Amino acid sequence: MFSIKHELKRLEKDLGSISKKVIPIAIPKALNRVGKSVQSVAIKAVSKETKVKQKDIRKSVVPLMFTASKSKPKFIINFTKSKASNLIDFVTTSRRNPQSFRKRTRKGFKFGGVSANAWGNRKQYNGTFIGRGRTSGKTLVFKRNKNKITTVSGPSPRRTFEQPYIQSLMKAKLRERIPIELDSAVRIALRKYVR
Repeated sequence: MFSIKHELKRLEKDLGSISKKVIPIAIPKALNRVGKSVQSVAIKAVSKETKVKQKDIRKSVVPLMFTASKSKPKFIINFTKSKASNLIDFVTTSRRNPQSFRKRTRKGFKFGGVSANAWGNRKQYNGTFIGRGRTSGKTLVFKRNKNKITTVSGPSPRRTFEQPYIQSLMKAKLRERIPIELDSAVRIALRKYVR
């Protein structure tokens, strides 16, 4: 967690008595811009790590939530709905069909395993094959486990988002943007106030 209280104290000292009127106006605007910058850094980092497209991650991320009170100003970036999609999303488009990745043998055809580029590494997933969901009808990657067939998931943006190095990147961006955006928002608020 990163607090901006010391930044607020600095502004209060610089602005004097007028700070009580200007800072409450500046906080929401500053947090909005900082929040978007931090969220953008997180999405880019998660996309680079998982190879999930940025636009797909953005669609699943819950919109920024703000608590812009002076005592506890904060914003929340929520990746809880950014769940892992099926491995089919990481298979070359031209090969996303049930006939792909099968080899002809004396006894017929055998599936050698689906090749996918998840986590930035192309590899063959042994025991997997492409089929259609029984209820959804969607083309998916499956795996046979004894007598049970299950779907195979790709990388999870949500779990990647929780990794310490992603959190460190976000905190670094937060520290960088907080003083810049607060100062900018205060200057804008001051111009409106003194008119």
